[in-house]
Amino acid sequence: MEVGGIRGREALDRLRNVVGRVESSWRPATAEEGFEIVRRRLFEPLAGPEAYKQRDVTARAFADLYRAQAAEFPPECKSSDYEKRIQAAFPIHPEIFDRLYEDWSTLVKFQRTRGVLRLMAAVIHSLWEKGDRTPLILPSTIPMDDARVQFELTRYLPDNWVPIIEKDVDGSSSLPLKIDREVPTLGKLHATRRVARTIYPGSAPTAATAHRGSQYDFADGFARHMRDALPHASFIGFTGTPIELADANTRAVFGNYVSIYDIQRAAQGGATVPIYYESRPRPRSDS
Repeated sequence: MEVGGIRGREALDRLRNVVGRVESSWRPATAEEGFEIVRRRLFEPLAGPEAYKQRDVTARAFADLYRAQAAEFPPECKSSDYEKRIQAAFPIHPEIFDRLYEDWSTLVKFQRTRGVLRLMAAVIHSLWEKGDRTPLILPSTIPMDDARVQFELTRYLPDNWVPIIEKDVDGSSSLPLKIDREVPTLGKLHATRRVARTIYPGSAPTAATAHRGSQYDFADGFARHMRDALPHASFIGFTGTPIELADANTRAVFGNYVSIYDIQRAAQGGATVPIYYESRPRPRSDS
C-alpha cells in the first residue's frame, strides 16, 4: 500500500486508529487514582470491618519498620503520608506503582493504565496459583520466573532483556538463586533473589532508554534505586565517557577516580598508535 501526500497520510492514520486501536497516553491525575483503577479491576472490595483492620495493621507494620530503620529506606517512607499510601494501594505496595508510572511510562510502547493492569493481573494470578499468603505484594515478591510475568516485564524492552532476567534476576539457573542455595543464611529468606527482583523494576526501563543523565541520576535514576536497595554497598563505575560534558556528576555518582586509563597511557602501552592534533585556522567568510 502506497501513501502519498498529506491526504494519504491522514487516511493511513485514521486506518491505524481503527485497525490497531491506538491507545492515548492518558495518565491518572494522581497516584491514588492509579491505585483505585487497579484495585477495582483486579480485586473484590474489602468486605467488613475485619478486612479494613487487616489492611490498617499491615500498613502500620510497614510504617513502624520504616521509622525504626529510617537509615535503611528512602526518607519519604517514614512519613505518615506514606502509611496512607500503603492503605490506598493495598494489597500492592505503592513502590510498584511508582516504578511503573514514573519509570516504565518513559518507554515508548508502554501503555500506562493498560500496561499496569496487564502486568499486575499476571503477577496476582501467579501468586494465587502458588498459594502465596503474604499480606502485601512487594517488588521483591513479583514472580519474575513465571513466563507470563516475564513476558509483561520484557515486551517493551529489547530482546536481550529476556536472558538478563533468566541469568541475573530470577531464572531457575540464575545467579541470585545459586547464591541463595550456597549461603543458607541468605537462602532461608531468599534474600539475594528478593534484592534482584527489587532492583529490576527500577533499573530495566532507565537502562533501556539509554539516557545517560537520567540513568545515573541521584533523584530518580538507576543510581538512586541501587543505593536504596543496597545502602551500605560500595559502588564502582566503569565508563569510557563522562556522564555529562562538565564531567562533574560522574564523580558525584560513583566517587573519586580509582584509575584513569587515558589515550596517553594507551599509546605508551602500545594499545593504540599515538594521536597527533594539528590546529588549522578556520576559513573566514566575509559574506
